[in-house]
Amino acid sequence: MYVSLANSFGNNVTSTEWGSTFLQGDIFMGFGSYTDNAYAINFQTGNFSRVTTTSSIQNIAGSYYSNSTIRNRVGAFQMATGTNLGSANKYQTLWRGLETNYLAPGNGDTYVTEFRISRSLFSWDGTSSLYFHTTLGCGNDLIEKKIPGVPEPASLILLGLGLFGAGLIRRRK
Repeated sequence: MYVSLANSFGNNVTSTEWGSTFLQGDIFMGFGSYTDNAYAINFQTGNFSRVTTTSSIQNIAGSYYSNSTIRNRVGAFQMATGTNLGSANKYQTLWRGLETNYLAPGNGDTYVTEFRISRSLFSWDGTSSLYFHTTLGCGNDLIEKKIPGVPEPASLILLGLGLFGAGLIRRRK
């Protein structure tokens, strides 16, 4: 399985307003939601783990992120505890000046971080929906995505045979 994330700040971003540097959060995935049977790719190291507990975004004093309701809505930022299942192969590429309509103080550079994970590391059969979730340590740029599962080839063959049989019956009539 391949997971790719493109951004304009690399592994972290510095906020001049809050005077802090915020890391890119782990990439969480699960079935039913990103918290059900959760797994995570550590964005910094590439370790792939089964998640036991998570930590939330930073509590920035004086901001709306100091509100626990907002921090809870943003959800998981990093895995706090879990079982390391192995490593995801991590590749980072920098595309200089790719963005032409970027926000200041950006420079138009785009960072693409890709992870390759063996499906044997986790219990995904490929048919159930897979949910993804990631955010920055400050809670901005929350990404959540559902990827629908693909039916097994045997199921498609049975469906095809059933439709073929229905077509033959109709033709006889």
